[in-house]
Amino acid sequence: MNVYERTQQRLKTVFDLFDNVYVSFSGGKDSGVLLNLCIDYIRRHHLKRRIGVFHMDYEIQYRDCLLYTSDAADDLTRVD
Repeated sequence: MNVYERTQQRLKTVFDLFDNVYVSFSGGKDSGVLLNLCIDYIRRHHLKRRIGVFHMDYEIQYRDCLLYTSDAADDLTRVD
């Protein structure tokens, strides 16, 4: 089983077991991938679910990172 398939299994477990799912999103690559995997999972499985996104980043605030975070927030409003 590859990493993507294992991640899909874990997301299934998360969405099956928990009523409220939150993703901590710093605007970096890792949290961006996780956020997009969750959104993709919800869409592909036609779940009538919402996820919460928590954003906090104590590191240097790069302009491109802030733009990416803002764009991601705009995309989240179109998940439903």
